[in-house]
Amino acid sequence: MENQMNIYKIWQELDCGYGKFDSAVVAAENEDDAKSIHPDGSDEIVPSDLGLDPYGHEKYTDWAVLRDIRVKFLGVADISIPRGVIVSSNTGG
Repeated sequence: MENQMNIYKIWQELDCGYGKFDSAVVAAENEDDAKSIHPDGSDEIVPSDLGLDPYGHEKYTDWAVLRDIRVKFLGVADISIPRGVIVSSNTGG
């Protein structure tokens, strides 16, 4: 039997430019699990740090690194809701 999911709002405020995700509502087991879910619904791993490109700038991402993701518990999901993105917000792209 699978675990009952909770519903969380995840968001970032540092880089909300064109083509970036700024928030999502996700179903996850706990806050750490929620932070690990990419708003595009892919299996992409949310990095803890992007590292630097050859020019010394942080590498590009359309989301955020773990330390910059905020989480708010919204409630308990219906048992039929699987882990993943329920809805997300992207600024274009």
